[in-house]
Amino acid sequence: MKHLPIQEQRVIGAMTRAILADKTCRISVCDDHSLVQPESRNRAMIEASIGHTPETRLVVRRTFGVGSRAYAGEITLTHGKGEQVVTEYTYDLASLIEEAQALAEKMKEV
Repeated sequence: MKHLPIQEQRVIGAMTRAILADKTCRISVCDDHSLVQPESRNRAMIEASIGHTPETRLVVRRTFGVGSRAYAGEITLTHGKGEQVVTEYTYDLASLIEEAQALAEKMKEV
């Protein structure tokens, strides 16, 4: 992710931090055609897998007990759009990415 513009890095960083603050959440990273990073809670590994193609899709799942998990939603990142990098997300994830969306709006005003 370090190769992305600083605005994208900040928004994506805020978003992954907020999602992973929920201890039940795990994130998988997909590029245009394949899985790049299997489900993980390792923020550094997740972020290192983001942005190597024009679009990145983050799939969020919640774990419930040992071996039990449920789909929570997806986020589409379209790179090259600066602070507007988050182009789509599943409604159920809105509360988890509020901080990133607020940061993006604040950066847009500057």
